[in-house]
Amino acid sequence: MRSPSGGPSAESNRTHDPRRTFAVDDIHTEVERLKGLGVVFTQDPTDFGPVVTAVFDDTCGNLIQLAALK
Repeated sequence: MRSPSGGPSAESNRTHDPRRTFAVDDIHTEVERLKGLGVVFTQDPTDFGPVVTAVFDDTCGNLIQLAALK
């Protein structure tokens, strides 16, 4: 898709997966710290074998995933 100016449109540059992942050393401590600041998690820390992840919505439509190796 191109914009009227001939360049790519914003839509074509947008990812279709609005999730971003950040590595943390201690996910449980980080989740508690963020909850203390008012962050609402859509997924509390969940064990997925070698990693534990947690997810929150940044209120702008992006899902932010925190991940920690076990």
